Amino acid sequence: METDTAGLELCQYIREEMGNQLTQLFIRTGQPGIAPERSVIDRYDINGYFTKDEATEDKLYTMIKSGVRQFYWTTLSLGVLAFQEIFIADAAGSREKLETDFRHHMENLVAAGGLDFKRCNAVNDKVIDIKGWDERTARELMVRLDEEPGKTLSPEGDKFVAKDGLLLLKAVDQPSRVESWQLVETAFVPPVAAATMVMNVNKGLGTAWRGAT
Repeated sequence: METDTAGLELCQYIREEMGNQLTQLFIRTGQPGIAPERSVIDRYDINGYFTKDEATEDKLYTMIKSGVRQFYWTTLSLGVLAFQEIFIADAAGSREKLETDFRHHMENLVAAGGLDFKRCNAVNDKVIDIKGWDERTARELMVRLDEEPGKTLSPEGDKFVAKDGLLLLKAVDQPSRVESWQLVETAFVPPVAAATMVMNVNKGLGTAWRGAT
């Protein structure tokens, strides 16, 4: 660091000037007297604090891994909440508005996470959000993955399938049998709990779609 306090100044900039409360911040310091652990964690909303002697290779690996997981769960939870708010607001409105709001919030969520991946969201035969594929290719992929056994998440027919770098989430709204589909290209298979959270978004979409006109 350029100065003894440059790292703390960076933390202050991220939290206070940028207003970024999601990025995981960890302090690794060789001068704990300049940056006392308790005051630093409280002042800058730090997620972890280590002296250089404590920060072994294994400790650094654990720190980074846990930070990524925390960021993943936090952004996922906020995204699910945002979509549920849309469905509540648009449930009695038009399907056109529901489609527009869904696509808008999906784009914001992807941008906020610094992500860029192929995706397709559909309700029954209606594609409401797509990126990276043409509609025909996305439908063919969804049909192919739906033929796989995957993992069943509910007796109603909710399931998710992960294969060949693709993830399919299929939710069925009962009793109307409205099916909502989500296909994404992904480098990893999410935990079952995360898939269940996203599945609830898809079920909410199906319910809102049924109520809209």
